[in-house]
Amino acid sequence: LLSFVACEQPMRTAQQPLGVSVSDPFNFPVGLVAGQFGAELVADGDHLLVAQPGVNAATVWRRGEGPVYSSVTSLTPPPNVMNFPLALALSDDVAFATFQDDTNARQVVLYGQDTSGVGMWGQIGELTVEGGNDFGNTLATNLATLAVGAPMSARVFLYQRPPAIGSEWTAIGELPSTGPQFGRALALTESALFVSDQAGVQVYVPGIGAGFDFVQTLAPPPNATTSFGNTLASDLRTLLVSDEGARRVYVYDATYALVDELIPPDTAPIEDGFGISIAVYDNHVVVGGPKNGGQLYLYTRYGPGSEFGYKETITMGDSIELGTAIAISNHVFIAGDASFNGGGGRVQSWTMNATPSTSNDTILDVPTNPILIDVVANDRDADDLLADMTLTLDEPPVEGMAAVEDGQIRYTPAVGSP
Repeated sequence: LLSFVACEQPMRTAQQPLGVSVSDPFNFPVGLVAGQFGAELVADGDHLLVAQPGVNAATVWRRGEGPVYSSVTSLTPPPNVMNFPLALALSDDVAFATFQDDTNARQVVLYGQDTSGVGMWGQIGELTVEGGNDFGNTLATNLATLAVGAPMSARVFLYQRPPAIGSEWTAIGELPSTGPQFGRALALTESALFVSDQAGVQVYVPGIGAGFDFVQTLAPPPNATTSFGNTLASDLRTLLVSDEGARRVYVYDATYALVDELIPPDTAPIEDGFGISIAVYDNHVVVGGPKNGGQLYLYTRYGPGSEFGYKETITMGDSIELGTAIAISNHVFIAGDASFNGGGGRVQSWTMNATPSTSNDTILDVPTNPILIDVVANDRDADDLLADMTLTLDEPPVEGMAAVEDGQIRYTPAVGSP
């Protein structure tokens, strides 16, 4: 019994747009005056947190149809707040916000979503440490763990999600410092924790029990500057490390090997702040260059490897610092312009193309005559763009011949095949 198997990998063509739809800009909520709306953004699932530090405010938004978000509520800051929020993080139904009070003490406030899923987010706890005047400068979280950075003290604290809703998050330890500015940027996924310092980016993986084990240091590449690691972004497949001084974003794969360098296109302004903000989701990367009016640089991964190709640049004629902050979730990317309208701020969102889902095709009993095989018939694309896909042959069959014909594969068996 012989078989013919067509193995497929999804690849985008260069003609397909990355941003397929765009929302109307949403400005600061009614009742709040100008205050750098969009200075920081974090997104998870359908929820989005938007910082407005100029007026000690942060708001919760919920995604509706396409890239459109609607305001849900505000996160109420504690009393005697001087700076709120200094940092934000979001994981499922819990939001984290760092603030500084009138004694310069730092705390990370926890907010929990009510049972309706769309209403108020109330305060459910606070995290503090002794002598932590920079505690909470950086935050990163996944569903189970919260990492809190204090880079001036070169400390990173770890907390674990409680087993029951309403109970306090538990401190599970502190990472040993590896040098100055340890914790100046953090990224956390289900499989790894990344911490940057002056020496590079430190990589940790979950260990036995509740802690993390050190794996390796990602040293700055030869052309890097001291800003290497100022910003990190990661998903399960890709780690991004920005270096705005070198105008580079370095791409590492799941084995922590450096596989690519993203650079701005030739048409980009020289002083654009390339890499000040970065985000990655699935096969898409967005790099912010918020200076000189602001621009968003979009890159996409076309094949099964880890390399990304430049896609397009997004600008808005009336923007001031588009790309102040960037977030991506569920094929929607969001960008802030904190200086828009005299510092009032603005946030814009776009829908991205989802990666096509391909299925292998198998034919048993190889035919003796040529046949056409519709290898795309069992493939799916959430954006309905399969008609725009390009079908190519990467490898010839072991026996016989194969060729692309009218969007299908024509297979011709070898002479004398049974």
